[in-house]
Amino acid sequence: MTLGGACVTDPSDACATALAAPSGEWDDALIGRLNLPRAWFAPLAASHESGGALSARAAASLGLLAGIPMAVGAGDTPCAALGSGLSSDGDALLTTGTGGQIVVMCADAPAPVRGLHTYRAANAEWYRMAAMQNVGVALERVRGWLGFASWREAYDEAFAADASASVSFLPYLSGERSPWMNPSARGGWLGLGLNDTRGTMMRAAFEGVAFALRAGLDAIRDNGTPLTSMRLAGGGSIDARWRQLLADALQVELHAVDCPNAATRGAALLGGIAAGHWRIDEMTALAPVTTRVAMPQAEATLAERHARFIALYRRVEDWF
Repeated sequence: MTLGGACVTDPSDACATALAAPSGEWDDALIGRLNLPRAWFAPLAASHESGGALSARAAASLGLLAGIPMAVGAGDTPCAALGSGLSSDGDALLTTGTGGQIVVMCADAPAPVRGLHTYRAANAEWYRMAAMQNVGVALERVRGWLGFASWREAYDEAFAADASASVSFLPYLSGERSPWMNPSARGGWLGLGLNDTRGTMMRAAFEGVAFALRAGLDAIRDNGTPLTSMRLAGGGSIDARWRQLLADALQVELHAVDCPNAATRGAALLGGIAAGHWRIDEMTALAPVTTRVAMPQAEATLAERHARFIALYRRVEDWF
């Protein structure tokens, strides 16, 4: 309301509060049991609907024109999905940043599954999501521990090193959501030998994060969605070698979105719809250009390292 307009929210934001049903409708019974004032909970409207106009005061502060139409908006993940070109049932996206998300669009509400999340999308459909906490945050911590001065140096040494047949890295430095739902999970290297280098350790960290993402993807596959192709977005998906490792580890064809800020692009699209420039049913035609990553290689040794990663997590999860 500081910008002007109405106090209103959309189903995608509402359903992420744990105080609404997956459909986005406020759970009045739960709100009542918690003794929360119902007036605190904004009315719902579609993400692309008008939420009012920019006030003169806000416009002066921002250096913009007063009266600009404002969309109701959506959550960051639904905006990233929209901005990456997801619009139809089965469209999928992998985002890699601090954490990682695998989002799959669904025409109808998917059945609840432990370890996976169901939310409303910005285009009034649904999406199923595997959410992994330890992606960029784990790799950044490893880079610091190993003393790499830059990401370029870390990538170069990691991918110059041969993948170790014995070293594995569990990236669960802050617990994990999908698919384990284990807030106590922790990580580290296993299998280190005297001949291993920091390049070996960094390479194992990249593989460990890729295998953690694979665990979330396999949970989606095991529940009826046989994904073989996904879009790829996020600030942690720029290096071509990392993109290829992701494709190989996940065994999917990846199409990297040529837009560094997919969530911002999605929010702008919602604003354009609210202003009357586009319609919500035109989003397929407005999908961004992508760069195709080479077809994943079914490498036997990579599959063996993935199997070892899962086995190691299973062995140590009772320690936490």
